[in-house]
Amino acid sequence: LIVWHSQNLLRYNAAARDVLLEMRPAGQDVSARLDALLNEYADRQAARVEAISSYARGARCRHRAIAEHFGERMAACGSACDMCAPLDGGRRVAAAVQRAPSAVRYGPAETSAAALAAVDELQGRLGEKDLVCVLLGTPGYPACGAFGQLAGADFAATRAVVSGLIAAGRLAYRSRALVPVRGTPAAGGADFAHDAVLRCLARLPFAVGKSGLAKVLKGAAGSPIGPDRCADYAALAHMTGAAIEAEIERLIASGELRRSGERMPLLAITERGVAALREDAMADDLG
Repeated sequence: LIVWHSQNLLRYNAAARDVLLEMRPAGQDVSARLDALLNEYADRQAARVEAISSYARGARCRHRAIAEHFGERMAACGSACDMCAPLDGGRRVAAAVQRAPSAVRYGPAETSAAALAAVDELQGRLGEKDLVCVLLGTPGYPACGAFGQLAGADFAATRAVVSGLIAAGRLAYRSRALVPVRGTPAAGGADFAHDAVLRCLARLPFAVGKSGLAKVLKGAAGSPIGPDRCADYAALAHMTGAAIEAEIERLIASGELRRSGERMPLLAITERGVAALREDAMADDLG
């Protein structure tokens, strides 16, 4: 509590009475700080995956590589690991060629084309990590025409391109998996955004405000929920955050959404909004 008090996160009064805790209002930069924190965690996880992959593909002493991971130095074991164990000439050359890390570099255009082709063939079966593993040819992942097409590429760099495709609206999450966007959002225009906002809010397992709902629909790093728990995650990834919030405000003005609460207003669907959802569902069934 004292540490939190020193960071101005709450006020701590240790007078001779019951302890009083007062929550301080969130800072204006809290959203940016959360986004930065989540991005940092994502970068760390991607770096760990790449480190494990590099170890598996490496062509040097396993013991020496493990020692370096823990900040130590040691000479090659010479005979105790699969890299140092004696091999006949032909097998050693073949093993060295097979295990040598690839120096191939793939451009964003080639990476994007391979990613889109893989998602098109494996619609509804891949998340971001799964898609990257398919492109790199990782064993155990679904086979398709693009499987292994980017073998030897950097995992983090490839995932960054995939994330860019989602942010650009060329890929989107549907029921926790990636699907290609074939101009449906643009063609549907305001109707598509209208339906996505109402449907997403109706399906969320907890209440959110305007900013939180916009982040879910955008698929932003600071989203309060991920694709594993929300089928409409990143449904409006092709739109800017400001445009999504403007659509939410339009629905509030039209009476299909309402705000509840004063200090931290949360969104709720009105009877008019529920009726609109039912009409959309009936139209989908008839269409």
